[in-house]
Amino acid sequence: MNSEQTRALIHDFYGTLGRGEREHLLELLAEDIEWRMPASVPDGILQGRERVARELGSDVVRRLFKKGTFKLKLHALHVDGGAAIAQTGVYAETHEGKIYEMEYAWVYTCRDGRITHIREYLDTKLSSEILGWDKTR
Repeated sequence: MNSEQTRALIHDFYGTLGRGEREHLLELLAEDIEWRMPASVPDGILQGRERVARELGSDVVRRLFKKGTFKLKLHALHVDGGAAIAQTGVYAETHEGKIYEMEYAWVYTCRDGRITHIREYLDTKLSSEILGWDKTR
């Protein structure tokens, strides 16, 4: 894919997430997509279009945050051919009433008009403190 195609795909991806369009989200993901999170994140590797779409599409947000509090902002998008790096910010309130404010970096690999690999980076220490991961291990 060229840079313009990749940029359009990633913008479409974020727009689709924001609108909650699960069927279109499935179209944007490769069948064998892999989403790799930092090693300290529970369920650190997710594979397959259905599983990744389910988690990204709403399951993670419903599981971790109060309804209506999750806000995602795309700060910057850097693209080179079929690779993209997105800088994002999230603000939400957990079910326990804690404020979750986090900056992320996402690395995407794209091929044939679909996202084939996602690599996520975040402050895992802060996330663990807010979300209680250390209690789930």
